[in-house]
Amino acid sequence: MAYGFRTPLPDETRLHSGSFVLETCLGMGGFGITYRSLDTGLTRQVAVKEFFPSTCIRNGQNLAPGGEWSASNLEGHKLKFMEEGRVLARLHHPGIVQVYSVFEENDTVYLVMEFVNGQTIEDYRVARGGQLSVDEALRVIRQAGEALQVVHCTTPPLIHRDIKPANLMMKPDGQVVLIDFGAAREFRFDTDDEHTVILSRGFAPVEQHTRHGMRGPFTDVYGLAATFYSLITGEIPMDARLREIGEPMPTPRELRDDIPEALSNAILKGMSLLGKDRPQTVKQFLALFDASVTARRTPIRRRSMFLRGDLSQPGAPMVLPQPSARVISVSQPPPANVAGQSPASQINPIDGAEMIWIPPGEFLMGDDDISDNPRRTVTLSGYWIYKNLVTVGQYRKYCEATGTKMPRKPTGFSDRYLKEWRLPDHPVVNVNWHDTTAYCKWAGVVLPTEAQWEKAARGTDGRKYPWGETWEASKVWSSVKQVEGGTTAVGRYSISPYGCSDMSGNARQWCANWYDEGYGQHAPDVDPMGPETGNRRGLRGGGWNSYLPSQCRCAHRDFDGPRNRNSVYGFRCARTL
Repeated sequence: MAYGFRTPLPDETRLHSGSFVLETCLGMGGFGITYRSLDTGLTRQVAVKEFFPSTCIRNGQNLAPGGEWSASNLEGHKLKFMEEGRVLARLHHPGIVQVYSVFEENDTVYLVMEFVNGQTIEDYRVARGGQLSVDEALRVIRQAGEALQVVHCTTPPLIHRDIKPANLMMKPDGQVVLIDFGAAREFRFDTDDEHTVILSRGFAPVEQHTRHGMRGPFTDVYGLAATFYSLITGEIPMDARLREIGEPMPTPRELRDDIPEALSNAILKGMSLLGKDRPQTVKQFLALFDASVTARRTPIRRRSMFLRGDLSQPGAPMVLPQPSARVISVSQPPPANVAGQSPASQINPIDGAEMIWIPPGEFLMGDDDISDNPRRTVTLSGYWIYKNLVTVGQYRKYCEATGTKMPRKPTGFSDRYLKEWRLPDHPVVNVNWHDTTAYCKWAGVVLPTEAQWEKAARGTDGRKYPWGETWEASKVWSSVKQVEGGTTAVGRYSISPYGCSDMSGNARQWCANWYDEGYGQHAPDVDPMGPETGNRRGLRGGGWNSYLPSQCRCAHRDFDGPRNRNSVYGFRCARTL
C-alpha cells in the first residue's frame, strides 16, 4: 500500500533483519528522517537516520522519486550518502556524533548513530530566556568549531552544510556534539561542482542557494557565525539572499549592547556574503575571538533598534493580541456564501478596510508534494478576512492615531517602484510581526492563522493557485512575471474564489501562528491555531520578488523571526466571531 507524501515509518518497524527496532520519530530534515531506535544485538538505544529527501514519497515502506528528484539523481545521492556515512564512521571525536554502521534497505540508505542524550542548543537557548551570555555562547562555538575542524580535515574532506543551533546537542556534562550529517558531502578545493540545494534559511550562505558555486570549510564558517549570532541575540539572522539584494541586517551589538564591538565584527566577518571574504577555515574564524572579546559583562537584553512598544523578551512565548474594545459588532454571521458567488462583506469602521465573510466548513489544506504542509481535510469556524492587503494609506492612518512612525524606505526596489511604494493604495511593507499585531490591536482585529489564510486563498477544492490549477503569470504580481522590482496597487491580481486579492504575489503576509515544519503532521483537524511556542512566525502568499511559481502556490509556507522586517513583508487582518 502506498503511503504517499513523506511520512515516518511506523513505530516498531524492524530494519536490517530485525537488528534495529524503530521506537519513535525524532524529527525530519531536508534530507532525511531520524528515529530513536533499539539496537537489539547490543541492547542499547541508537539513532537511525533514513535518507529521505523532503519532496520524495513512500511506496509502501520504500523510498520513491518525487518533486525534483528523478530515479537516477536519487540513486546517485544514495551512493554518496552511504560513502560519506562510511567516512564519518571513521571519525572519533567527543564533539562528533559517532556513526556505528550504514546499510541499505527499502530502496534507501540508513545510518546507525550514537543516540545523544541531552537537548539541542536551540532548546537550551530558549530555556535560558532566549539568549546565552557571551562567554557561554563562545564555549559552544569553540566546541562545535573544534569538531568541525576534524570533519574538514578527514580524507576525503567533508563539509557539514547545515550548521545551526538545532543541529548541536549539549550533553548533561556540557559537551557540545555536532549531529545530523544528512546534508554532509565531500568537497574538493578550487572546484565548482554541482551540489544539491540544502539549506536552513538564516544559517546558510549565498553559495548554498545555488546548485553551482565554490564550497569549502568557509561554507560551514558562515553557519557557525550565524549560530553565534542567534545564540547571543535571540534572533534568526536575515536570509543571505535578502542581504545580497541590500536588506540591512542589524549587527549583534545593535541588538544587544553588552556585546563587545570586536566580537560583533568577528561574527559579521564570518557571515560575509562572499566566501572569499570569510575566514577560510574554522581555525582562522575561532582565532578572531581573543581575550579582549570575552570580557565579562553583565548581560543586558536589549530590544532590536527597530522595535517599538512593550514587547516580550526574545525566546519567550508570546500571547496573540486580543482585540481592543473598538471591535466590529457582529451579532450574527452573514447569509451563507460560497466560493464563486458574490461574497458577503462589511467595512471595518476603524481603518475603512473591506472584510469578506469566509463561511464555516471543511476545506482541503496543503498539498502532497509540500513537506511542511501535507494534504489533509481541515474544518474551520466562520470568520471575516480583509479583502485586500493593509495599504500604506490605512497604515498611515494608524500611525497618525497612535504616534507610530511609518516603516523605513524599502531596499531592493527598482527606481521606478521606489517612487511609488508609499502610494496610498499600495500594500504597506517593511513591517515585522510585532508591527502588524500592534496595528491589529488598534483596528480591533487579529492576524489570520495560516489555516484561515489558506482557505481564503484557495476555497474548498484544494486548487493550486488562487485562480485554479494551472500557472498563469498574467494573474500574479511577482518576479515570475518579470516585475521590475516593487509593489503595485492592491486589488488587481491573484483573486481568490472568495474575492480576496493578492493571495499570491505583491507582498508576503504575516500570519498569527508560530511556524513548525512538522506541525501539519499532527495538527488538529478543527481550527488549528499552530504551535504554542516557537521562534519563527508564519508567512504566506509569495511576494513581488517571488521568482518561482512554486513560491506563489496557496499551500506554500514561509517564515521568519517576528522581529525581522523586509521590503516584501506585508499583512492582512481577520476577525473571528
